[in-house]
Amino acid sequence: MHAPAIWLILSLTIVAGLTVPYSYKVLYDEAVLQSTAFNLHFFREFGTVFRGYEVEGVFRPLTVYLDKRPFFFPFAVSLVHDLTGYRSINANLLNTVLLPVVLGLFYWVGVALGGRRGALAGTACFGASALLAQNANGAGMEMLNLAMLLLTVGLAVAYLRRPDERGLAAMVLSCVLLAQSRYESVLYVVPVAVVVLIGWRRAGRVILPVSAIVAPLLLVPAALQHTYLSGTPLLWELREDVSARFGWEHLGNNLQHAVSYFLDLTGKRLNAIWLSCAGFIALTWALWSLIRGWRKRSRASEAELAVFLFGLTVAANLGLLMLYFWGQLDDPIVSRLALPFHVVLGFAIAWAVGSMPLNWKSLFARCFLMGALITYLGFGLRATAHHNSINQLAAEMSWEESWVAQRADVPRFIITNKTALNWMLLRVPTLAIELMRGRMERLKYHWDQQTFREVLVFQYYRPVAAEGGFVLDPRDRLDDSIILEPLHERQIGGRLLRVSRVIEIREKTESR
Repeated sequence: MHAPAIWLILSLTIVAGLTVPYSYKVLYDEAVLQSTAFNLHFFREFGTVFRGYEVEGVFRPLTVYLDKRPFFFPFAVSLVHDLTGYRSINANLLNTVLLPVVLGLFYWVGVALGGRRGALAGTACFGASALLAQNANGAGMEMLNLAMLLLTVGLAVAYLRRPDERGLAAMVLSCVLLAQSRYESVLYVVPVAVVVLIGWRRAGRVILPVSAIVAPLLLVPAALQHTYLSGTPLLWELREDVSARFGWEHLGNNLQHAVSYFLDLTGKRLNAIWLSCAGFIALTWALWSLIRGWRKRSRASEAELAVFLFGLTVAANLGLLMLYFWGQLDDPIVSRLALPFHVVLGFAIAWAVGSMPLNWKSLFARCFLMGALITYLGFGLRATAHHNSINQLAAEMSWEESWVAQRADVPRFIITNKTALNWMLLRVPTLAIELMRGRMERLKYHWDQQTFREVLVFQYYRPVAAEGGFVLDPRDRLDDSIILEPLHERQIGGRLLRVSRVIEIREKTESR
């Protein structure tokens, strides 16, 4: 890797680190992944903690469940915990480290596809993205999925150049890990299988190392998990007006949202406008060149062949997303699913620059590079700031954690009006208010036994009139037997968040 590429990758990594704070970008998903990694680290069990308490000073999960999310990212985070000690921020740190890895792998494949100038242009367009920066500082599985996708593509290129046992083994094992990085990544088994067959044809023999023979067995866990997900409708998180995950009725609406996402100029979407515009033009040119030169397809380079096969799979996955009930790409939670297609657009730019006449390559590479960086500064950073400002729930939970951290370190129980996962990651016994209502006698028992030195309650109060005044949100109401002492209030938007301390639990309970 030459110096300009190193400086470009370091610069993009530093900008992302300085402009995007560590937080949960997709709150519940990332908290669940963290919880699974927590359980793997402490108890060597794959499961998400649903309920846990301190037993003789040690936090122990009492109820766990099998989550629908793939195994690889929680496992990787648990390894970081094993090596450095448990800290909930380790997932964010892992993704930050993966950002230069992803950009480096992209550049590696880009050089094979379009030479150094093409790879620089493609890396700049792909890397100068608010969406990529957000995920690089979050706690989700997208960065690991990108890293494994790009590594598998790179190994496919290397295998096609020199089909042998070692190359095939590396590519197949990389594909196994890729298949367990995200739900849809199991689709990449198809292009890998095609690459294997092409390699056999080029080598004139069947190449079948032991790893390739056992690889189908290594995919069994992913297959079982997909079966579990398909047979558990509760995990689909369907809206009330939707009865199935996929349907043609979603296509038109999702396509409109996709166009809105890719071509947005408001600075409110986590997109990369330069990558979209330049990438779609380059992709159109690449497809047109492919159609025109179809009879000469044998002349395609190894990189072109590998990128084409994986690109078809990415496009098929994007098409499947257009049929998904929650497939609106301009939704901040859904936008991350566009990252693999961003890779395809970046590769199209690298190929386009590499296909230009020699005296034009340098000029167009500089234009692509400058265009990507200017639009990143003009639109990307503004989109990042906007996304951070609308992510109120994550900011609110972060404030709650910091406020509690300033109090005395005593055995504590928390009753929350949000998910309890973030508190359990800090090894604080917690229950949501709706689960607490049916357990009043149990709370009274622990109160009498002084199991906890402090019981805190988080509740919302909503405004009652334009001139002021707040009233308790009915969803956050507790039994009258619990007597609360307000400790702190903070107004968030139009509502008030109150933190209270339980000072008494009376014997007789009454419903309000």
